[in-house]
Order: sequence, then structure tokens, then C-alpha cells
Amino acid sequence: GTPLPSPIPTPIPEPVPPPEPPATFLKLGPHSQSARPGLMDAIKQIRPRLAKTMFHDAGFWREVKVNQPDLFVIGRLYDLQQGWANDPAGRGKAFADRVLDTTPAAELYDAVESYNEWFSYSNPDSWALADIFQAAFYDQIKARAPHLEPIAGNCGTGNLLGEDWVKHFPR
Repeated sequence: GTPLPSPIPTPIPEPVPPPEPPATFLKLGPHSQSARPGLMDAIKQIRPRLAKTMFHDAGFWREVKVNQPDLFVIGRLYDLQQGWANDPAGRGKAFADRVLDTTPAAELYDAVESYNEWFSYSNPDSWALADIFQAAFYDQIKARAPHLEPIAGNCGTGNLLGEDWVKHFPR
């Protein structure tokens, strides 16, 4: 017999590393009322698209924005005395001024909320006054900080029907 040809070594390809996961963002965002331990690290790790805060420490939010400038931050100043029925336009403007004067909203936030525990849903007579308050809040935020998105008329899910918004909040 004829000798068999010696096998030609087949090159072994280098292993291909698995692809990097896509740069996705968590669709939910934290709602912070204080700088709880680990909050900064969690924001850096999960990179949410948005965060809502009632914790208005400028240093904290400045660091967040340095690490994640595309984070959409919504600020909310809670007011235990949410009086607005007497002089709703004046009170809406005054609350907007208070938000801008006592929080880092103008510098670090992308949006600010007005009241969201704002009136008795069972008393439709108050809805027109609430609409005036919310419109004044919106207008004052836009006048003083045009880059901010005012969130007015926000209330808990299920409190109003879609038709209620159309009927009672024309502004």
C-alpha cells in the first residue's frame, strides 16, 4: 500500500466573545423622597430614563446629572397645606415661584409637578378653580424657566376619566 497523506492541520479560530448587551435603559425610574443608602449607585448601575424626586439636594442631583446627563428628572415639592381655592391664579403662580426658589429645579430638573392631591374629585364645582390654579402654575414655570416642563393637573390613576379631563380642564 500507498501511504496515507498526513492530515493538514485545520486552524482553530479564536473564540469570538459574546456581543455586548445593547445599551438599554430601565423603563421604570426611581421615586426618591430622600437619599437612601445605595440610591446613587443604583441610578449609576441601572441608568433609568427618568427619576422623580421630592428630595431636593442640589449636590446629589448635580452628581447624578454629571454621571447621566440624559436622565429626565421630575421634581415635586410636597406642600401639606395645598390651599388653592381662594385666589387659584395667585396661588398657582405663588406655588410655581416657591418651587423655583426653594429647589434646584431651574438648574437640574427637566420637569416639575404641581399639586397632585389637589382637590376633592367628588366636588365637580371645584374643578374650574383647580383648572385656574394649574394653568397659573404652568404659565409661571414657563415664564421663569422656559426649559422646564411643568406637569400640572397630575392626579392619581383612576381618579378621573378621560372625559373629565376634556370637560373640566380646558386650559
